[in-house]
Amino acid sequence: DGGRVFVLNRYGFDWLDELDPDDDLTLLQQLAIQAASSEASANAYDLALVGSGETAEAWLSLHGAGELQRLRFPELQAATADFDLALDLSAFADDDGIPELGAIVPCGEVLFVAALRVDRSSWTPADRTLLIPVDVAGEQPAVFDFDPLEPGADAIVLQGEGFGGWRLLPPVMAGTEGGDGTQILVLDSGLERVDLATGTSEWLVPAETFAEQGLTRLQLSAFDIDAQGRIWLAAAEPGFASFSLWRVDLEGDTPQLLREVEGLHSVTGALEVIGNQAWFADTTPGASGLRVFDLSMSPVVEVAGSPVAVGLPPMSLARL
Repeated sequence: DGGRVFVLNRYGFDWLDELDPDDDLTLLQQLAIQAASSEASANAYDLALVGSGETAEAWLSLHGAGELQRLRFPELQAATADFDLALDLSAFADDDGIPELGAIVPCGEVLFVAALRVDRSSWTPADRTLLIPVDVAGEQPAVFDFDPLEPGADAIVLQGEGFGGWRLLPPVMAGTEGGDGTQILVLDSGLERVDLATGTSEWLVPAETFAEQGLTRLQLSAFDIDAQGRIWLAAAEPGFASFSLWRVDLEGDTPQLLREVEGLHSVTGALEVIGNQAWFADTTPGASGLRVFDLSMSPVVEVAGSPVAVGLPPMSLARL
């Protein structure tokens, strides 16, 4: 954002690196991430930037503590940024006292922070996922209150468990109503439509529909939307021996899942759709790379020159 590049180091390596995109990603600064409420590893999960230039702020969700931390960038050039605030979100935790904060969904000056609420004895969901709205417009951030008749912090209760990724709902969708910029789609144990303005969520594709195809929450790796407003999913087969690409058909009375491509190999199942092309992170030994498929064709076909070699087996994809 604004030419700044950040890398979050996790799982005991609690550092935030800022790299210089104009100098071969040279390290500009490295900041320690420490929880204010716990001596345990902060394990920062996600970062969102608010503002731009010298007035930018970074907000980090901590998976290891119930905190949303603010990083302020000073106006003095080359001065070290510092964490100046830790917003306590432990009120949204499950019984272990930690909400396991995850992805951050920015919407204007409100950040929606996913609380995964994991049982740390089994590392499985202890309850349904929450989206916690935090108003960061002022000097002192505040949890958003959807219902003025019921004072107190509110959160959107999702229909499913986990939080496997999200996409902004485009204005035009195939088989369902499009969005106006305040609705998102969330992949968890199913696929749901979340209205950030009204604080509501409903199933677009229920978890039961995935279960009928033998697909559980852990198998659903990624999704995206093509130029025709159709939803595509990458999901692991039972046993995780391979992956398939599925198309979601919303044209009928009930949603249908159609397997369009199978036999893919991947560690993460990362997927990005650009226009009518799907890019999949394939890790086939000796032939790894980005496999590219033409989604405008029926049946779907792999384009010439695929897979695109990237040097090492690809693990994740980010659209710029």
